[in-house]
Order: sequence, then C-alpha cells, then structure tokens
Amino acid sequence: MGAVLSILFFYWHYATGRWVMYSYRGQGFEFTRPQFLAVLFSLRKGLFFWTPVWLFAVVGFVRDREHLRDYLMPVLLFSLFQLYLTAAWWHWPYGLSFGHRAFTEGSAFFALGFAGFLAHLERPALRKAVGAVLALLVAYELFLMVRYWQGRLPGDRTTWAQYRSLFTLP
Repeated sequence: MGAVLSILFFYWHYATGRWVMYSYRGQGFEFTRPQFLAVLFSLRKGLFFWTPVWLFAVVGFVRDREHLRDYLMPVLLFSLFQLYLTAAWWHWPYGLSFGHRAFTEGSAFFALGFAGFLAHLERPALRKAVGAVLALLVAYELFLMVRYWQGRLPGDRTTWAQYRSLFTLP
C-alpha cells in the first residue's frame, strides 16, 4: 500500500512542490447539520428521487432479513455511515453530476437487498407487475440520463420548472 500511496505523494510534489496536498481548504463537514432528507429524497440530488429502483432494495433488506442476516448489519452500518458523511459534507449534492454520485461505489450493496426483494415474488402475476414497474423505472432513469447528456437536466440545483420541462419537446 505504501508503494501505491507513494505515487500520489510524488505526484503532489511534482505538481505543487509539496509532499502532502489538501485541496479542500474552506470546505468540510457540518456534522451537527446533516441534510439526510435532502440527500435521500430531494429534487436537487435525492438518491431515491433520481434512482427510485433502489427503494426496492431497501424493502428487500427488510423482507429478506433472514436470508441476508450475515450481510445485514455490515451493510446497514456502512450505509448509515456513508449517508451521515454524505449528508454532513458542506456541499451535500457533491457538485455537477447525474444523480447523487456519492453513492456510486456503495451501490453494489443495494444488489443484495434488490435480490432479497425479488426472492419474495412468488406469484407469477406479481412478478410480471413488479417487472413492469421496474422496467418503467429503469426507462425513467435512462430518460433522465439522456436529458442530462443533452444538457436539459442541470448537474445541480434542479428546479421543479426545469424538471417538468424535461418532459416537453425542445
């Protein structure tokens, strides 16, 4: 690990003349004012607003907690810690991006809950209905992503007027 980190230190020294570089001066955490609801549900960058499929994963962790019990506590602790750090960062939306990029690396954990949700769909009619809802949600997310690529969806500070305009022809 030291060899890997040394690359970073040498780069910092090459680029700035310093061995250690902290590029977040004037920025930091606001641990007493975390923005939990905004991070999870806001129009601006809410995780579940822009990625509603992950709500099924949360339900899956609850419904399939017996099968997932070996993973439940570590995933829960990781998720709560990540949510707290994300919500406490001074700029909780994390800059210009599609959706909330702070959860990208942790999204693999959602797969466990999502599988737990799908495991409880025993009736064929229910499987078809949930499949249709999931397909629509994925199509919705792809639609939003295309609008983002087109420049019609801003990377931050989205307003309701901007959001509604996404569904109209240019």
